[in-house]
Amino acid sequence: MIRQSQVIKQHQIFMEKIDAKDREKNLIVTGVPEGAYLDAETDEEKLAKIVEKLDRIEPSDAIIRVKRLGAQAPDKNRPILLHCGISGFRTEWRRLFEVKEAEEKKPENAEKRIRIDLRKRQVICDGQFHSFAPLAEMKNKMSTSPKRIFIIIGDMNARFGESRTGFLQGKFLPRATHYRACCDKISSPNLNAKYIMSALQPSMVMLNNLSSASRGFSEKLTFHQGQRWISELDTCFISPEYISAIISFGVHQTPLLPSDHAPINLNINTEKCRSQPEDLTETLLRAENLHSIQTATSAKEEIMQKRKPIRMHEIDQDMICEELRGADTPALEPFNPDQIAEDLNEILYTSAMSEIGYILTVSVETWDFNFHKVTQ
Repeated sequence: MIRQSQVIKQHQIFMEKIDAKDREKNLIVTGVPEGAYLDAETDEEKLAKIVEKLDRIEPSDAIIRVKRLGAQAPDKNRPILLHCGISGFRTEWRRLFEVKEAEEKKPENAEKRIRIDLRKRQVICDGQFHSFAPLAEMKNKMSTSPKRIFIIIGDMNARFGESRTGFLQGKFLPRATHYRACCDKISSPNLNAKYIMSALQPSMVMLNNLSSASRGFSEKLTFHQGQRWISELDTCFISPEYISAIISFGVHQTPLLPSDHAPINLNINTEKCRSQPEDLTETLLRAENLHSIQTATSAKEEIMQKRKPIRMHEIDQDMICEELRGADTPALEPFNPDQIAEDLNEILYTSAMSEIGYILTVSVETWDFNFHKVTQ
């Protein structure tokens, strides 16, 4: 009798797990237009477009059953019960809405419109540190590359903490490969880290803090405020096939550079690589130019900071218009938006300074904000 009750209990637990797994494939979709008059599309055809954007499986294989819930009424779109053959579909929806909800709750996003872009499966917002567009473009490039072997390195504004251990699962790595105790002490990964894990974890390994029986890589923080190093925002990801080809990897903590991020050095023996990384030559050339670009940018910023600010009430509308008519038009060819904007800024500032200097030398009259003459 006891044996039979144990079997029944185990069977019940098993059936509950199967039922929970099956219910995980159910999704309630609202807002889908109802009626055959809309391009003669059925509910299944409308939902297929959504499923196609959230999963790579063909919609015909994904959708099992579609059912409108509730009684039909005019001017009302009833919710749809969608039973999908892939459990990851609902998980992806949940992830997107959690990210959207988190962005909407931020005080700095109070006046901003947050929306979900299904084309790139990301949440669109104007946040400074959680823009997923570059990461989505990176993932798209990886999916279209025939080699599928990559090195990704740079500032991703992602803090992983101890969750980085997930990058070791399901991969053939050197003996005793593990991550040492993380120096970036956070309780949970931030939004960028979660997105990167969902995109890169199946095929890549995070190199920061990685260690094996024979070698280990840098575990230093990469971002500082003043003299204090506080977090690890710059990371390196590499295909497992390249780990044996790495000669060295290091984070160089120095506050002397004109940046609040530490430079990362990665040295690879390309002779040990079965195929070359994507765009390695172009990346090398860009890296060599970073110093000259930074030096030139710093010099321009120093000049801009020394400029005297000009207030609108100091400018005469008629005189500045006359001054601008005689100014040279910026060259539009070759088309360089940054250079054109810089040239326009220079023309406006020079014209304004010239006009103000003229007023100061020939007149003691003042002007109000509406550019009406005020007699003293």
